[in-house]
Amino acid sequence: MNAPFDLVSPGVQTLPAVLSVPHAGRVYPPEFLAATRLGIEALRRSEDREVDCLLAGAASQGMPVLSATIARSCIDLSRAEGEIDEDMLSGPAPVPIVRTPRLASGLGLIMRHAATGAEIPGRKLAPDEVLARLDRYYRPYHARLAALMEATRRRFGAALLIDGHSMPALAGAGEVDAGKRRPDIVLGDRLGRSAPQAVIDAARAAFRTEGFSLARNSPYAGGHITGLYGRPEAGFFALQIEVNRALYLDERTLSRRRDFDRVAAALVRALTAIAKAVPFVPLREAAE
Repeated sequence: MNAPFDLVSPGVQTLPAVLSVPHAGRVYPPEFLAATRLGIEALRRSEDREVDCLLAGAASQGMPVLSATIARSCIDLSRAEGEIDEDMLSGPAPVPIVRTPRLASGLGLIMRHAATGAEIPGRKLAPDEVLARLDRYYRPYHARLAALMEATRRRFGAALLIDGHSMPALAGAGEVDAGKRRPDIVLGDRLGRSAPQAVIDAARAAFRTEGFSLARNSPYAGGHITGLYGRPEAGFFALQIEVNRALYLDERTLSRRRDFDRVAAALVRALTAIAKAVPFVPLREAAE
């Protein structure tokens, strides 16, 4: 693979927003598969399956869309570099360790557990292997995302990161909402810290207008990317969007539902409305 991401840019960026899709990657490098005990079909259960395709239309509405190509189970782009389980390594961690509840549950930078609960690693990883994944996949993705956000803020005076994900329709065992049916959409704003109220209000109105049920910050309040790029005091906002997979996929077969295109169009309309609610400086003023 050449790059760990696909970037679809609008002809002219007309919205102060960037869409990031970090968990939809479908590339499984041979060296990764050789170090795992699971086959690709089991690993694919950990993907945010086809969210990149579902939301790709946002580019035609005026915002860049950055989508990971590398599989999440190889390296999770929405974790801190140091969210590494030392027990998975054959030597000292190559970066300082960051301990989080996600790491403790097996969902760190290098995943221990697949979505099915099965263990992924077939052997311990050498620290250099982890460092190689950081250099090949993780750091290039974040460098490009940071550059897109900075360019958007310079152009418009503010920048909104929309972080696109998907979630199972029914919460699994061990999750805070275990056994419950989830709404169509969950908005995550780090409990009010990553986006202004105007953006949250616009998101609620936009998704409800499209007929979606929604919740805020439960069970997902926003991950590493939302926290990293959501700095309202500096003009950077971030909002995580979790889409219920049952809206557009058959969760058993992972195949598209018949109304995939209709759902995609409704979601893109909602994202466009949210982006239009971002307070921004007119282009002429932003350039001065």
